[in-house]
Amino acid sequence: MRTFAPILSPKTHPKMSHLCIDIGNTRAKLATFAANDLMNDLQFVPHIDTIEAVEKLLDEQQISHCILSSVATPEATLIAFLSKNTHFLELSHRTRIPIDNRYKTPETLGKDRLAAAIAANFVYPKEPVLVIDAGSCITFDFIDGHACYWGGSITPGIKMRFRAMHHFTGRLPLIALPENIPALTENTTTTAMQSGIYWGVLAEVEGIIRAYQKDFPNLQIMLTGGDTDFLKAHLSIDVQAVPYLVLQGLHRILQYNIALDKSQA
Repeated sequence: MRTFAPILSPKTHPKMSHLCIDIGNTRAKLATFAANDLMNDLQFVPHIDTIEAVEKLLDEQQISHCILSSVATPEATLIAFLSKNTHFLELSHRTRIPIDNRYKTPETLGKDRLAAAIAANFVYPKEPVLVIDAGSCITFDFIDGHACYWGGSITPGIKMRFRAMHHFTGRLPLIALPENIPALTENTTTTAMQSGIYWGVLAEVEGIIRAYQKDFPNLQIMLTGGDTDFLKAHLSIDVQAVPYLVLQGLHRILQYNIALDKSQA
């Protein structure tokens, strides 16, 4: 098993840094890395503040290369700024990557899913890995021990399930999970909703893990995303929690492309 360098270092800011930007459904995540994978800086900003945050980072640090991944089409002004001020790479289905992507529709594949799979393969290069990203949606992505990515499955995330029950019914309230574990059998509408989502999500995630384990007994399981802490604390199956797996994967892709460009120069 390989390991990443420590997630966050004292802000030493080496002579040249790499910038990785992951624009998700609710916010943008920005991280700067040294060439040895050491993450020097990490920021979470609203979408509308992305370019201001990038400008500030470029003022404070010497950033040579940048990679951008976005679930939607990023703003042209941000692309133009990054292209002018860095060696810029926008992740797409045409980007060169260090694994074999067997997804049948690569142009529709979420870039965050692909980046997380690449990071997982770096940690376990010769073992099958299931990556679970618990965010707006919960995604399951499988990469085998030969560095082949096959895809996986997508299901609504925890907050989305609560919003859906509220939106598509006439009287169910908009609530969240309680601090305490709900009983399997609850006796109010609010607590029954909390029970259904709490036990339902855990049963679904554990059921999918066990289905993979039947075919791959040596399966490694990596967990990331906004609801990582919840799942890590409540799953009965041991999983490795890696909060910034997507950003680590973006840096692996950037490093891979830098090395290819150097070898072809």
